Amino acid sequence: MKRWCFPKLGIAEYGACAVDVDGSCRRSLCRAQTRPVRVGHPALGQYEPSTMAEAGEDAVERQVRAYNAHDVDEFVACYTEAVVIEDAEGGVLMSGREEVREHYGGIFGLYDLSAEIVSRVRVGAYVVDEERVTGFPGGEVHAVIIYRLDSHGSIDRVRFVC
Repeated sequence: MKRWCFPKLGIAEYGACAVDVDGSCRRSLCRAQTRPVRVGHPALGQYEPSTMAEAGEDAVERQVRAYNAHDVDEFVACYTEAVVIEDAEGGVLMSGREEVREHYGGIFGLYDLSAEIVSRVRVGAYVVDEERVTGFPGGEVHAVIIYRLDSHGSIDRVRFVC
């Protein structure tokens, strides 16, 4: 029987049966007896999928609310001290919470920015948002933003694709 393992998603697949991290079957017709899959990522520390989803939901959603409220203190509190923010090709735009504070503190004072989440996808420690940002002099910006969360649920890496 073939076995596929997707530890970032908390799913293992045995033959035609998708099995949750606790060993329970995800398809009602299958009665597979399987062992649990240990879920985690060595660089991020071990985590439980439900904990990460809840923590990720809080950090990403909080930073969007803070962005729309132009609250730089609440905004930077969602990030780790060593956060790295990159462009689409992986070039570093900002590194560290203080650079994030300086950059966003400046633009919050200049523009009446507002981000609308068009769609959101969560996979393990990642949250991917499609956003439409208004308030820039050049008009609306359509972007995809990829957030990675650490084991405590704080945002530690961001990549902008726009």
